[in-house]
Amino acid sequence: MPRQQIDLQRQIDEFLAEISEPDAEVILEGVMAACAFIAYADGKVTRDERQRMLSVVPRFTALRFLSESELVDAFETAAGWFEAAHTDGRRRAIEAISRVRHHQSCRVPLLRACHAIATADCAFDRREREALVSICDALDLDPAEYGLREPV
Repeated sequence: MPRQQIDLQRQIDEFLAEISEPDAEVILEGVMAACAFIAYADGKVTRDERQRMLSVVPRFTALRFLSESELVDAFETAAGWFEAAHTDGRRRAIEAISRVRHHQSCRVPLLRACHAIATADCAFDRREREALVSICDALDLDPAEYGLREPV
């Protein structure tokens, strides 16, 4: 496993060790909304992005007890928001992601998971960068700290 993936897994495990299971529903919705948001940033969801989502999301401690089919169902629900109406999907996703902001230990790992999904298809374009900036804003993170925007 590449060093970057090992580091990502370690950081996710450390940051999320304190999250309790009662928060799982809010975290699941926010994580899957962010995954769908970043996957749809370039207009389509690739097989590689889905596979990366399925490999990254179970690392969230609060979601560890969910089956792959439950994760896929939650992702499909969030993806459906974008398929129905992209603008409405974006709004709903940002609202769900914003609720994760209150889980301090979840914010950075969620952003890193989204970055991993964005780069899963070996491409990282302007639309995906803009989606990551929007996710940073929803999580109350400074995009400049993550190389996504010039510092102000």
